[in-house]
Amino acid sequence: MKTGVALSLMAAVAVAGLFWLSPRIHPFVLPARHADRYLALFSAASPGVDRDRDARVRTRFEDVLRAERERVLSAVPALGNPSALLVTVRTGAPGLRPQEIAVDRPRGCRFAGNEPVVCGGAIVGFARPDGDGPSLVPVLGRIRLLANDETRLCAELESSSSPSPTAFGLVGSSNDGALLVRLVTEREGPPDGAAVVTAPGDASVPAGLRIGRIRARRLEGRAPDLVVDPEVNATRQLFLAVLNVRGGATDAPAPGDESFRLVETRVIATGDAAPGRVVFSLSHGSESGIVPGCAVTRGRSLVGRVLRAGPHASQVLATGDPAFRVRALALAADDGAGAMLRAFMLAGTSDAEGAHFRCDAAASPATGLEVVTALGDDELPAGLLVGEVAVASLGSLVLRAGAYPSVGEGVTVWLPTARRTR
Repeated sequence: MKTGVALSLMAAVAVAGLFWLSPRIHPFVLPARHADRYLALFSAASPGVDRDRDARVRTRFEDVLRAERERVLSAVPALGNPSALLVTVRTGAPGLRPQEIAVDRPRGCRFAGNEPVVCGGAIVGFARPDGDGPSLVPVLGRIRLLANDETRLCAELESSSSPSPTAFGLVGSSNDGALLVRLVTEREGPPDGAAVVTAPGDASVPAGLRIGRIRARRLEGRAPDLVVDPEVNATRQLFLAVLNVRGGATDAPAPGDESFRLVETRVIATGDAAPGRVVFSLSHGSESGIVPGCAVTRGRSLVGRVLRAGPHASQVLATGDPAFRVRALALAADDGAGAMLRAFMLAGTSDAEGAHFRCDAAASPATGLEVVTALGDDELPAGLLVGEVAVASLGSLVLRAGAYPSVGEGVTVWLPTARRTR
């Protein structure tokens, strides 16, 4: 009898010890270039993983990126075949002035300054010279957009019937997010709604690049001003092309799986004391390399990002939490029109099912499209599935997404292999 009790107590102590040690044991870590093989090993621990869908979405995403690169560079040969560098639009870079964006570029490539930046046949801005302004990471460059206050452009109307079209000046206006029309020789301004292109005469800017359309801005008690709304919102783009760049012959690499290591862990708790929060906790933390911002997935489906990491556990901000933000894009079918992809920001809306997001896109994507993470974030792999559009309205999306992982279910944390110091 006493022997049986003693053995039971020893067994209980051993089990308790294993539970105490398990969160502290370093997880199995594998480079993400083996992601498909690795995720397959642990899919049994996550019954919500659909490997066939993951593979299909990944292939579709790669096809979309390939087509988008071609669209962005489509007009380059017609511009006299200058050397052009494809760069990736970044998010969250500090020290930017109004109407500026940061872009990723290959190491060794430097901007001399004022190189035109195009997207298809439209001009979106000019490169900043390296060393001009706040210091950024060497592989990041800065682009001043057309609406930047420093912009000065000579323009003309597109498809003008006049044998010698009259040129007029454009001046950037950061406050308006547009270009102000400054007439040079015409007595009457160009018509409202007319398309505007770059005019000949500037050796650094190819003629015929689309700028935007004229809009009459009517102010009370004043004659209407004429402004040009830029055709391309560069902050929504995935890629841009910088013309006549020297010192770089390859495209800036997109943040692919090879930029991450994978850590398999488990959910140990769900819920939060604060109302409206959607969080869950993992069995590993900073001692396993986990840091705030890391993506957490079930297979290749995004379920959240690490909010905070202790030594032996971490808390995850689920996709439906109102504080959750992610740059995303919809994998639209190519209709042959060559329309540029548009990235947009998704924000959670405190939906416990993880399905409802606010969307800052001017036009919401169509129902049935798959929404994935976009390029431009060092800590978030591109191409992770967020969900499928179930209901779309202006400013709001309802995505079909799997339920959040439950306690005991396996998930994967994506650790960046080289974090940038900004």
